Amino acid sequence: MMAATQIFAQAAESIHKLRQTQINTYAAYSHITLYAYDILLNLAREKQLIWADPFRFSSILYYFVRYPVIAKQIFSLFSNPHMKDCDTWYRFTSAITLVIVRIAIVVSFVLRVYAVMERGIFFVCVLSILGLLAVVLDVVQVTELSCTETSNPLAFMLTFISLIVFDIIAMILLTWKTASVVRLQGGVKQLGSESVVWLIMKNGTLYFIVITGIQLGAVVLYFLPQGLYSTVLNDYTLIISSILVSRFLLDLRFMSSSRADDRFHSTRFTSLHFATGPDVERSRPYRSRGMSFICDFGDPPASDTFVKTHSTAEEIAWD
Repeated sequence: MMAATQIFAQAAESIHKLRQTQINTYAAYSHITLYAYDILLNLAREKQLIWADPFRFSSILYYFVRYPVIAKQIFSLFSNPHMKDCDTWYRFTSAITLVIVRIAIVVSFVLRVYAVMERGIFFVCVLSILGLLAVVLDVVQVTELSCTETSNPLAFMLTFISLIVFDIIAMILLTWKTASVVRLQGGVKQLGSESVVWLIMKNGTLYFIVITGIQLGAVVLYFLPQGLYSTVLNDYTLIISSILVSRFLLDLRFMSSSRADDRFHSTRFTSLHFATGPDVERSRPYRSRGMSFICDFGDPPASDTFVKTHSTAEEIAWD
């Protein structure tokens, strides 16, 4: 009787592992399909706004956010636990995908918060510490990865906690600034719901809303009784983060470009100036002496874009 029970238990475990391997394989195909689709969908914008423009610091961040993710997806498709040096390749591709992309995403949003938060050094420091903690924990996880053994749940939990806190703080700051813009421009009734939604989609708030929800869901699934789908949502977090942040960087580049469309020019939104104080003329030499890359993460000032098409409109500066 005991022997039969053990046989059934072993058979059930084997079926579970096979089913989980099948789900992970399907998920890997869906990852690379989604990512390839998004790259093709935005290829024309990338060519126009990144390749054709003069090289800038934000271009480096864009490439680091956009393309290293592919390495781990290719490994997931063609690897198996019994291949030679599986652990080495797993750690190598994970380091390229996880660490490089995480650093680029953290730097992008720290600069974004600095660009729109006048004298917001305290918030920048807090976000930088949380981002650095997440990167260090990613490195710890990468060094412990194995093709045959499960990862350290403590490092996983701490990584997600630091990322969730980072996202929530940044989302609150950007949402507060967005609400200030809407209020200064007369409220939702004056601007119209369509314009407000457009602003939320373009200023980075949408990213934090979406990715924070996914990260919370991944944590809940991971710590529920281990099932077939425990790690599926976790694997999507970096993919979706990369897609959303790369689109966000393209949107920022588009809004700062002379090719910005009429809808942006005709919208009476307050510009989110980069944090150098109200004296724009005095700040220009400062930018040219090495901080010009920060301008890539703030919305274009009205003096550069808005006034060109609406010379009678009044710019409302951040106070």
